[in-house]
Amino acid sequence: MTYRLFVLILLTALSSCGSDEVLIDEVDTAVAGEADAEADSNDDAKQVDQEALAELEDHRRELFILEMKTEHALRSAHLELTEADEALQDAHRELRLFMSVEMPRQIENQKQSLSYSRHSVKNAEEELAQLEQLYGDAEFAEATAEIVIGRSRHSLEMERIDLRQSEENLRNLHKYELPKEIEDLEHSIRRAEHELEGARIEMEVAEIEAEHELKSAIEEVEKLEKGLGMDEHDHSDDHDE
Repeated sequence: MTYRLFVLILLTALSSCGSDEVLIDEVDTAVAGEADAEADSNDDAKQVDQEALAELEDHRRELFILEMKTEHALRSAHLELTEADEALQDAHRELRLFMSVEMPRQIENQKQSLSYSRHSVKNAEEELAQLEQLYGDAEFAEATAEIVIGRSRHSLEMERIDLRQSEENLRNLHKYELPKEIEDLEHSIRRAEHELEGARIEMEVAEIEAEHELKSAIEEVEKLEKGLGMDEHDHSDDHDE
């Protein structure tokens, strides 16, 4: 009870009562009432503190969960960025490998096939010429000569067809097949570049969102701590626990 209130009660009692006993009773009653009021006020304050502490703990828990979520999101974004960068490097590597190894190998194989076809045609032509000269002799029956020479001519024609096909294959290889493979590999590079750029953007967005969300959550916790009269040291100790 404050001194001012005590004096007020005392003066009021003196002015209205004529005996000491009455005065004492009045003073005791006033003091008891003041004590009850102070007790009720303290209970209300404790209730408010408990609610504020509970709210603070909820926000701290939410902050902890948010920190774990943002850390996971940033790790995932970083992993996707790394994988996209590796995919782009692989695409460039495949193009270099094709240009330096695979394309020359295909060209060389096709040239060898063409050379073999030309050699086969030449052999078939020489063989036919020899047979025609051999079977031109009257000692052999005409029917036999026609069969043997006919087979040789047919073989020569087949070799010539193979030669034309080999020549066509080499032309198609240079004109269509190799350019198409190069185009596909270059398209893979462009697609990998696009995916890498997307991964970089996702990484930047994840970092910005994480910073914003964590900043808001931390500010809310600090605001509640300040309302409860906690200093930065208290916050650090609680966070470490």
